[in-house]
Amino acid sequence: ALPIPSATNKHKVLVVEDNNDIALYIQKILNTIAEVHIAENGQKAIKHIQDWMPDVVISDVMMPELNGYDLCKYIRENKSTDHI
Repeated sequence: ALPIPSATNKHKVLVVEDNNDIALYIQKILNTIAEVHIAENGQKAIKHIQDWMPDVVISDVMMPELNGYDLCKYIRENKSTDHI
């Protein structure tokens, strides 16, 4: 479990979802407890992860360009992101 951050230090959550309505719904729910960014596919998520370094990534499985399984594999296999 993640520790509860202070009001000024919210957790960073990246939502990787190609359906914009679903992504915005998840963002709306999590915005009260976290800073939430959205990436439309796994390829864009990799760039976002490298630039922003989120605490948590919530990913769809079936997406164009790079699917959720391959995104998770990328995250686990890289020293700079394997803690996510």
